[in-house]
Amino acid sequence: MGILVSEAAVASTVLSKAHKMRSTFFQKVIICAVAGMLAAGLIEWGKTFVEGADEALNAGYKHRAVIDTAKP
Repeated sequence: MGILVSEAAVASTVLSKAHKMRSTFFQKVIICAVAGMLAAGLIEWGKTFVEGADEALNAGYKHRAVIDTAKP
């Protein structure tokens, strides 16, 4: 075989397929925490992206209402 693929690597791959490895509860908690942080980061990035795009598009626009609602 080659330098990158040794007999030990092949044996460990075969062994891991023969005996299914299961994650512990603590490992599952860590995986869920990482997935939650990634999801929250993606949501916050999306909010920032939308607000920045809205600001870039409407920065010079000043809305003037026909009816002035500020006076009672």
